[in-house]
Amino acid sequence: ADGASRLEPIASPLAGCKFVVQEEVFVVQGEVMVLGEDHPDVAQSLNNLAGLLSATGKLQEALPLQERALAIRETALGPDHCDTTISRMWLADTYQKEGQYDKALPIFIAALEANEKLFGEEHPTVVASINNVAVLYTDMGQYEKALPLRERRALDIRESCLGAEHPDTVISRMWLADSYQRRGAYEEALPIFRMAVESNIKSLGYAHPTVAASINNVAVLLSNMGRHDEAVTSSEECLEIASQHYNEEHPSYLNFEVCFPNLT
Repeated sequence: ADGASRLEPIASPLAGCKFVVQEEVFVVQGEVMVLGEDHPDVAQSLNNLAGLLSATGKLQEALPLQERALAIRETALGPDHCDTTISRMWLADTYQKEGQYDKALPIFIAALEANEKLFGEEHPTVVASINNVAVLYTDMGQYEKALPLRERRALDIRESCLGAEHPDTVISRMWLADSYQRRGAYEEALPIFRMAVESNIKSLGYAHPTVAASINNVAVLLSNMGRHDEAVTSSEECLEIASQHYNEEHPSYLNFEVCFPNLT
């Protein structure tokens, strides 16, 4: 009963939430009564509840649950256990969404270091952790720190382990091009974006929605470079492919179209 009463503050702000969230609260309370409040299964359920809250935009309510889940796992499993690292990344992600970048950064870096110990420096999980840090640096406007992570680490690892044409390698390539673009290094970004288009055509076929998105990246960059005629041509090519998959009211189609409201 003691453990359940300690969890009452979790339930109180959820009075008007959907049944599925309330159901997860009951799961947490039940596990605390049976297993004790410091059991790893409780940490998992706390993370599940936090995920539901995050999905409904309740980030402030999710944060203390994720902090608590991380504390449980660090004590029960150790700081470098894979489940502890997962908790660490979820917490950092929520801090990032909340705009609390200074809190998110050291947690993402700690998760990266733990994953390197667990899996080695060239594992896909490590690449995902590298990208987490790079995305956060980008959100912070620190493009000079994001760029080497995407260029010399994430992309190099994927090209070495997966090959130049693998879809995950192409994604890393597009992230790198995006970093160049955000720095205003358009000439460096353009060939990388075009290479991503070619790779996606090879692996997916010309008329695939992912190819349309890749072409759209090129169109946006060309527009930023002031090469408007080429931007219009690329935009029209993108919309032609998109029209084979979406009607003109579909959000994905509109997302491409609004890039060039005055050009198309």
